Amino acid sequence: MDLIHRAVQKSSTARREAPAVEPVWEQAPAAPRLAPLAPPPLPYNEVRIDPDRLRELGLAGANDRRSRLAEEMRLLKRRLIQKMNPLASEAEGRTNLILVTSAVPGEGKSFISLNLALSFVADEHFDVLLIDADAMRPKILTMLGLPPSRGLADLLMHPEMDPSEVLLHDPDLRLTILPPGGEVSSATDLYGGPHMKDLVKRLGRAKPNRIVILDAPPVLATTEPIMLAHIVDEVLMVVEADRTAHSAIRSALDLLEPCDNLSLVLNKAAGSKSTEQFGSYYTPGLRGKTEGSPASLPATPKEKA
Repeated sequence: MDLIHRAVQKSSTARREAPAVEPVWEQAPAAPRLAPLAPPPLPYNEVRIDPDRLRELGLAGANDRRSRLAEEMRLLKRRLIQKMNPLASEAEGRTNLILVTSAVPGEGKSFISLNLALSFVADEHFDVLLIDADAMRPKILTMLGLPPSRGLADLLMHPEMDPSEVLLHDPDLRLTILPPGGEVSSATDLYGGPHMKDLVKRLGRAKPNRIVILDAPPVLATTEPIMLAHIVDEVLMVVEADRTAHSAIRSALDLLEPCDNLSLVLNKAAGSKSTEQFGSYYTPGLRGKTEGSPASLPATPKEKA
């Protein structure tokens, strides 16, 4: 028993005198550093349009609310809004696509297209996209002092391209522009192809408050506006006062006859300054019956689109 007792005591003493064992903690490897996230791409290519240039061209800028031109365009815009349904949902039958053309060149259709876009821009309810669809004589970029760039033709020839790659946007003016793009051998084939309607409709649906204005070629110069007229919801044909021959107007109207929503805008008239004439236009489909006087838009000698 003494032997066993001494063995137990020796074992207890050894346990008390043994140094404590420190636990070893292995440090986990550092997590790899992630590269900083790149900023999301801008939805547009940002441009800056010189307000002084708008004034030099006689354009009604977004902040111009008192000139006769601004008032006329504002009333024309209101009539379009009354006829259309631009802020409705798709299920409610939204209509927001406007085509601007003329019978012959030089009647000021590009001037009207741009001024109408600026008038809609002045209304904060709307997001405005102006498309230069005149492949023969594009004017919009030149009028705004912007260099040529890719645009509509490129999107039609390369359907896989994202529209944001070619859209131009002035954040101060709140105006988005789709340039005509590169030269094409046959704009008629391109505009009449399967992608044109899908593209215009898609651009129109891109934002719930978007208005799309297409500046198209003259009706008697090419067939593109006739094809485009069947894509849009409203067609405005610009006529220059005291210049456009009645025979030309009649021929253009005959070509656009199938269009249900076709209206005429009289440009460069030197009529009364009474606000009763501002923004008025008539529907050719009524054949002689008018909705008031034609629009008396002031002369625009600097622009002959």
